[in-house]
Amino acid sequence: APPRATVAKLPARPQIDGDPREWKAVAELPLERRGSPERGSARLAYDDRNLYVLFDVRDASPWRNEGKDPTRLFKTGDAVDVQLCVDPSLSKEPARRDVAAGDVRVVIANVGGKPAAVLMRPVDPAAGEDKKVHYHSPVIDKTFDRVEVLASAELAVRAEGQRYVVEAAIPLEALGLKPAAGMVLRGDVGFISSDADGRINTARTYWANKATNLVNDLPHEAWLWPHAWGEWVFE
Repeated sequence: APPRATVAKLPARPQIDGDPREWKAVAELPLERRGSPERGSARLAYDDRNLYVLFDVRDASPWRNEGKDPTRLFKTGDAVDVQLCVDPSLSKEPARRDVAAGDVRVVIANVGGKPAAVLMRPVDPAAGEDKKVHYHSPVIDKTFDRVEVLASAELAVRAEGQRYVVEAAIPLEALGLKPAAGMVLRGDVGFISSDADGRINTARTYWANKATNLVNDLPHEAWLWPHAWGEWVFE
C-alpha cells in the first residue's frame, strides 16, 4: 500500500522565514535513503491561498547548486522537490504510469545566490510553445509542455553547518489546486543531493518513491512517475 500523509489545515498563515519552530504541530514525513548519512524531513500544510511545505535536510555540503539554467536545477546540485496530481479523480488510479493534465512538479533550488521555484507540467494544453522544454538522452526523450520560474512563490532558506531548511508558500492558483477537507491526492516530496561543489546531483531521496538510484539520465530524472507516489489526505 502507498504511504499516506496528512496535509495540515493551518489556522493562521506561517511566516515564511526558514524557521521550523512554527511547524512543530505538523507531522513530519521522513526522507531517508538506506545506507546514506544524508536524511531529512518534509511537512505539508495548506490554507485557502497556498500550499505550504517545509524541508529540513542534513547534508555535509548544504544548499549548493551552481546551475544557471532553471530548467535543469534538479541536475546541477542541491534542490528540494514537490510532486503531485491536483486532480482528485486521478487519485483513484494508483497504478497510473502515464502523466496527465494535473500532474505538476515544483523544484526549489539556489540560482545565483537566491532560492527559485520552478514549475514543471508535462501536460498543459494552455502552455505556449515558448514554455515547452525537451529533455534528451541516448536512452529516452521526454517533453514538458510548461517549465517556468514561479515568481509568485514565497521562499526562505536557512543553511548552516551541515543542515539546511527550506520553507515555501506556493499559490494554489499557480498549481491549479482546489483543496477541500478530506480530499485525497497522490504526491511525493524529496530532496536532491549535490557533490561538494554543487555542480551535479549525486543522489535523490524521497518520501514515497524509493526507485531513485538513477542519477545519470536527464529525461528520467525530470519526468513524473505517479505510480510511485503516496497519498495526501487534506485535513
